[in-house]
Amino acid sequence: MKRAIMSELAIVRTLVPSIAGVGLFIFVVLTAVRASNGDSDMSAAGAFAISAMSPIMAMTSLAGLDNQNGWERYRATLPISRKDIVSARYLCIAIFSVIMTCAAVLLSIVAIPILNSVGIPSTGETVFETAIASAISMLFSLMAVFLVLPLFFRFEHMKAQRLSVGLYAL
Repeated sequence: MKRAIMSELAIVRTLVPSIAGVGLFIFVVLTAVRASNGDSDMSAAGAFAISAMSPIMAMTSLAGLDNQNGWERYRATLPISRKDIVSARYLCIAIFSVIMTCAAVLLSIVAIPILNSVGIPSTGETVFETAIASAISMLFSLMAVFLVLPLFFRFEHMKAQRLSVGLYAL
């Protein structure tokens, strides 16, 4: 199990800069749009979006890299059981999602004084409410990812993505 987790984390380590960059861009855009409307809860919206999107982005990125590089065939030859591979993927996505949610909440906390200095007072969400709501949005997204992830193990990446859209719609 440890080897499977280490192989998953090695792959995730290469994905972190791109996913974090996309998350930061979305945070800045949502914060700027909400701030232009005079909304005081604008940094919380960015934290919610990052928390909700990180499990989905991790799942599709990992599945896409596996399919693109033929890693699933190579990994099948390693002395790691299929159960360990699947468990490691679930655990890796959960760990990554928790880390991204914590980073999003911290980014939201850092944005509060910056926005106050610009003249937009923080009168709405508290730090605790932002953290709880971010965790809840991450958990809902994780539930959806964990329901769809078997499709990515069973089918190729593109077919699983098409099927997962139908499951998300349900």
